[in-house]
Amino acid sequence: MQGARLFLFFTWRQWLVAMSIAAAGTAVCLPWYGFISPWIGCTIFLTAIILVHLHYAGQYIAPLPHIALLVAALQYIFAAWFSLYHPHDNPIYFIGDRLPLYYAYTGPVILAMTIGFAASLWRVGLPRIQPQSVSSDPSLLLELDVICLLGIASVILGNLSKIGGLAFLFVLLGNLRFVGVYGRMVLGGSGWQWRLALVLCLEVLFATASAMFHNLLLWLLWTFALWVYRFRPRMWATLGSIAIAVLLLPALQAAKWQLRTEALDPIEGLPTEIADTSVFDRTIRWVSYLVPSLQQTVMFELEDEFVSEMGMRYNQGWIINRVMLFTPDYEPYAQGKTLVSAIEASLLPRLIVEEKAKSGGRENMEKFTGLALDENTSMNLGFAGEMYANFGETGGIIGCGIYALFFGLLFRIICKRAFTNPLWWCLVPFIFYSAVKAEDDIAFVLNWTVKGSIVVAFIILALPNFRRALFRPLEAPTNSVLLNRESADEAFASR
Repeated sequence: MQGARLFLFFTWRQWLVAMSIAAAGTAVCLPWYGFISPWIGCTIFLTAIILVHLHYAGQYIAPLPHIALLVAALQYIFAAWFSLYHPHDNPIYFIGDRLPLYYAYTGPVILAMTIGFAASLWRVGLPRIQPQSVSSDPSLLLELDVICLLGIASVILGNLSKIGGLAFLFVLLGNLRFVGVYGRMVLGGSGWQWRLALVLCLEVLFATASAMFHNLLLWLLWTFALWVYRFRPRMWATLGSIAIAVLLLPALQAAKWQLRTEALDPIEGLPTEIADTSVFDRTIRWVSYLVPSLQQTVMFELEDEFVSEMGMRYNQGWIINRVMLFTPDYEPYAQGKTLVSAIEASLLPRLIVEEKAKSGGRENMEKFTGLALDENTSMNLGFAGEMYANFGETGGIIGCGIYALFFGLLFRIICKRAFTNPLWWCLVPFIFYSAVKAEDDIAFVLNWTVKGSIVVAFIILALPNFRRALFRPLEAPTNSVLLNRESADEAFASR
């Protein structure tokens, strides 16, 4: 039997079916976006293909590019579209009549990012060995547990020490807990389920303690990505999980909204100040808010005020729109200056550039949008807003494509390694954790990626079994790649 040819992990038949589904979805949604901008339709088309492609590419790679593109599409395109129908009371968040101009920039940004990631994976090859065929060494599993415990201890020490100059280091080391768990998960080591449940429960505690749930959502997203890679679920399970996640977003946001404010106690009906309660009390309270929020979401009974607030929270578009209004009329294009500063900050220790690292987001917001933020407000231009502030519309679009290509090429390096040893995939969420976020500035993303890579290098040097497992090519059946190619069409038909 002649092997089926794959192009970017898809057979031509799969490409045809995916594009047909995408075209149908784009046509169905036309009445809701046709009068605004065709770029919304283009993004719907790309998103549908990305969702189908995620499922099939997930049997070969951890789908980092897919996550980055979906997050960007949500925050740059769909949230702004949603906010048009559910505007916030504060007019500063409303793009309004400028939506066609706004989408003329952000629509091509999503397209350029898609091209950048696709180009980075051109002829990347296929795995020589699948994770299901890898046997786990007890000494390696022990070292993975050490990595996990180091991460948990770092989170605790970071919360207790409160040393500003070391805060970022403790955050990085704290995320190693997921490296240990994901490594065991990829290898199929016994007990990965309860370890994963443990670190996710700890993440819930940390989230409710600060009433900040962004990190929890991202780790759930990464867990989903590695689950798709490791266990190859059927299409209905993959897309069903995504649909459930989309449904859960409003419920999680509603529970968080109530947690952040003074609210009625769901049991006694008395006012209570949430900030005065313990971490465990806040977690119980959040769960008590989450259950009715889920019911309201399923029944579409959410309050209008909350719906508009939720749209604003996910909408990075109003910030980009402010950049487009403010630059260059009131502030000239930066001509790459913020990118140079980002590279400098990522290559130098935080103790040396501490003030720049802390205030960079606020400075850029005030400089390129005219909005002065207080010390307690965390807000950034996002890479698309920062690219526009540096190079304008055309240059910003090209810059975003290069941005995606850059991280895609870094991802390609790990792909080539992981194709001969799947354990490398457990490092992807740690190194590229911030690269999938659309709202952070480039300085933060580069700093995280560089410092995360340094931490990984130290871990590899310190743990001999982990090091040998990463750099020792594993034996693979001689026909493994051929079987992948030949079974592509059959798998497509059955899944």
